[in-house]
Amino acid sequence: MAFIECNMRSSGMEIETSVWVTLPQNRVQGILYLLHDNGKNHTYFNRNISLESLCDKYQVAAVVPDMDVSCCLDLCYGDAYYTFLRDELPDMMEQYFGISRQERTRVAGVGTGGYGAFHLACDEKSNVTSAASISGIMDIRNYLQRQETMKIRRNYEAALIGNKNREEWDLVSLVENNSGLMNKKLIQYVREDELIDENRTFYEYIKTLGIYAELVTCSVKQKDQYIESVLEEFLQK
Repeated sequence: MAFIECNMRSSGMEIETSVWVTLPQNRVQGILYLLHDNGKNHTYFNRNISLESLCDKYQVAAVVPDMDVSCCLDLCYGDAYYTFLRDELPDMMEQYFGISRQERTRVAGVGTGGYGAFHLACDEKSNVTSAASISGIMDIRNYLQRQETMKIRRNYEAALIGNKNREEWDLVSLVENNSGLMNKKLIQYVREDELIDENRTFYEYIKTLGIYAELVTCSVKQKDQYIESVLEEFLQK
């Protein structure tokens, strides 16, 4: 196996950004994009779970980009993190590691990364076949409005949502406008915490649209064990 921290130049953002790539020992038979929560970075998964063991066992390449505190969105004024994730990163994986866009592509994320995983899966331009949200944010505006102070809330909302069309950031709108979702899997892993209600509401709605969806309630309390166990379950699907 190999794990490599890469500093890659994003032509779209015109900055260097970090990406952690973990490769299996044998031939790559799929790619797994992992998206961290706000407040974490691209090293989170490798530091906290046995990612290299999962990559070897399921013969996937795990790719963890640094999404900073973008909630996996393009900033209204600033760096286009989401566009980098959707468009540039798959090309970089093919160019530098020989991992074709034709390989089975899955995405999973924690917290705001869970929101980003579903956003990517719901985008008609992405080639993601299945997505896992782990204690994910389903209502990004509600998440922004829960920030500590009014100033932070206003700044965050102006930076991430601003005057964008709803279809650019709202998961429900994205789902409603993507007919290709019938061929994808959306899986929500949650614990009995403050996020379970919004996850259940989203799940019940997308089921009415005929989309393949699962809502899995987990009892594991230790966060890192929880994340590792649900990633393994997701890779088995």
